[in-house]
Amino acid sequence: MSRPGTFPRRLARWWGLALVALLIFPLGNALAAPLGQAGAAESLLLGQYAYQPMLSGESRVYEVTIPESGAYLVTAVDEEASANAFDVVVTDAGGNVLYDDIFENVELNLEPGVLTLEFSAVEDGELWFVVLGQIGGMTADAEQPGKLNTGSVYTEERISETRYGLLSVPPTSYPQQVLLYVEPGEEDSFFVSAEGDDIGYVSLSTDDGNLLSFWSHGGDYLITAEPMARRSSLTVIAFLSGRPTPIAVDTPVDAVIPADATQTVFELQLDTAYDNLVVEVQSDESLGVRLVDRYYDAEVDYDSYGEPSVEIPNLFPGVYYVFVSAPEAAAEDLPFTLSVQGAAGQPLVALESGVAAEASFEEGQAAATYTFDVAQAGAMVEVLLESTSQETDFGVSAGLRPGEEIWYTYMWGSNESLRFVAPVAGTYYVTVESNGGTGNYALTATEGDLAPALENNTILWDTIAASGRNVYRMEVTQPGQLLMLALVGNPDVDLDIQIAAYNAKGDQVAYASGTTGGSVEVATQLLTEPGIYEVSVTSYFSEESTSYFLRTQLTDPSLLGGQWAVEATASTQYGDDSFSAAQATGPQDTFAAGDFPTAWAASEPEAGEQTLELTYEHPVTPYAVEVYESYNPGAVVAVELYDAASDAWVAAWQGEAAAAEEAYRINLFELEPLDIKTDRIRLVLDTDAVPGYNEIDAVHLFGRP
Repeated sequence: MSRPGTFPRRLARWWGLALVALLIFPLGNALAAPLGQAGAAESLLLGQYAYQPMLSGESRVYEVTIPESGAYLVTAVDEEASANAFDVVVTDAGGNVLYDDIFENVELNLEPGVLTLEFSAVEDGELWFVVLGQIGGMTADAEQPGKLNTGSVYTEERISETRYGLLSVPPTSYPQQVLLYVEPGEEDSFFVSAEGDDIGYVSLSTDDGNLLSFWSHGGDYLITAEPMARRSSLTVIAFLSGRPTPIAVDTPVDAVIPADATQTVFELQLDTAYDNLVVEVQSDESLGVRLVDRYYDAEVDYDSYGEPSVEIPNLFPGVYYVFVSAPEAAAEDLPFTLSVQGAAGQPLVALESGVAAEASFEEGQAAATYTFDVAQAGAMVEVLLESTSQETDFGVSAGLRPGEEIWYTYMWGSNESLRFVAPVAGTYYVTVESNGGTGNYALTATEGDLAPALENNTILWDTIAASGRNVYRMEVTQPGQLLMLALVGNPDVDLDIQIAAYNAKGDQVAYASGTTGGSVEVATQLLTEPGIYEVSVTSYFSEESTSYFLRTQLTDPSLLGGQWAVEATASTQYGDDSFSAAQATGPQDTFAAGDFPTAWAASEPEAGEQTLELTYEHPVTPYAVEVYESYNPGAVVAVELYDAASDAWVAAWQGEAAAAEEAYRINLFELEPLDIKTDRIRLVLDTDAVPGYNEIDAVHLFGRP
């Protein structure tokens, strides 16, 4: 852990290292955030660079959340220039003024809360600063790493073992670089890595550099620092690059990719749709461009693949990020000019439920997109496209993102219709395509009632029109279930079945179909996410209506592979054949409540603790046990698994004994997930708690191989 020390004594060292880190990554022209309204506070993350050119007389207010008590520093990149150009007033969450003077490096001992920084320009200048704190830590235990914040300045000496810290980056809508500055002691060396769900694994040897960087929208990252020699010293500072520089259509910007870096990023906000947008970078170097809506898991992604420009046929309103990239890092800054050019397309028209929107396609017009708001998840949505224009083939599609085709038609002609179950409430996008034609059309979208529901373990009878499509709603509340659908229709027709589901972003989370030909189809899908699933039956080639039935079964897959006991022993038994432990093997054969010899019973009623041990043919990782209690049920207090590795019985379920209301009970015990594969289980009964003989007919074991 960090060696104890007071803030003033340690300040000189870690501030000096912080300044080196600031200067090693010159972000100046890439961090000019848009100037907000005067007096409006801008939220700034701890450790996040803030850069803003300001004119004399202007002011700027920032708010930084302080996570824990400690020593903090408001640091200027150029202290002398900042002192000449800016004054700053620092106040805490209680409104107490902590500092009011020229902007030099401000040392503060702070408590948790919101810190407010109000800068005033006394002359023209560039405000560039960051707030850091001597907080956080690293440990020698990979299972219990220390906690690191962005803005953490962590120092330690005499390190002989690997150090671990979990760096928490607050979530942001925009991508920014995490800049991990790593400074070893003189003649020391460390191998440093970062791991996370989005970044995978990145690493750095301090023999090659001091800055480990990766892009992030927020998350937790395991930081590992391995010393190459015993008794090494280390300082780690976690910075954030800040919000990307804004760029506008038809407004070129001059910028650089900083030395030792390969990328820089800009933010493009579009308030209307654009046709044939061109993003281009001009440079003496071989630079490429990429436009995305997110750095990871992008839904919109256009890449020039190293070429200087990329053409985007249609881009809808929203916020996008433009990355300019070099094939490799250079020793010096790489200057370039970035431009985004294009013509604004037609504005999106909002459709009103049940009201036709009339429009027309002119020569050369490819498509028109509309929005449609759905109020209720699971509603039946119908989209109707009608046209009187001759010899045209207009098409219509719908999705949860602009230009996305989740639901579509490919019929000839310009009269088309869509029917689908809305998976979520929200805005949908409906696109009409000209397919090279011209003429008038009318588009109507209607939100109806909830779509017909499919119930579990039921058979639905229905009729489908010629060349029709019937859709149903399947609501799933518990993930991990297996949906099995069986469709049976008239043998003279061809019917198909489909299962599909989409999340709120429009990503497909499930799809299965049965399209083998004929009218008997089966579709099976593991439902990994809860939500509304759409089940559809189609009759594309039928010339007349026809009937069918649809059987729905939704089950836990762990309950499919049940097996009955093949051997059994008990602590006591009433007889050697009748009422013996062997009567609990095999499937149920006692079908009525009562004192029947086809079930196991202990030698005496109220005989204290009794056990029934059962062996099965196939070893499994048990999931559940179904106990057929045929007489005086309720005495089972534990289900135990035999662990061969430790030669011990391990409890997987425990409870209290109590007489059941039913005279015959089939009781399903869901077991605790244990890393035990076994073919032996044991039931423990408290026979004193339930009067009479507590008899068990069969025990069904469920598990996975």
